[in-house]
Amino acid sequence: MRAQLLFTKAAIADHARLAELQNSCSLIEIDAEECLQSAFLTDVRPVTEAWRRGRGLAPDPLAALRESGYMDRIVQERAGRAASVASYA
Repeated sequence: MRAQLLFTKAAIADHARLAELQNSCSLIEIDAEECLQSAFLTDVRPVTEAWRRGRGLAPDPLAALRESGYMDRIVQERAGRAASVASYA
């Protein structure tokens, strides 16, 4: 989920403006910083949720994981395995 949000933010950065600043050697200027910050401060959650919905995926993967009961099942399964394993200690 975090990777999708970061990818979307990187995609909406004004790449033409950044290239212009790079060509003029203005990389450390405040303009370049503001250009990147503008993209990375944008809330892209609604866009990524819509992207997921459009592909038949859960709009909120973490909520879907919690609701699935998978974590409870896997904790129970692993607890059972751990009890049956002998220790050398």
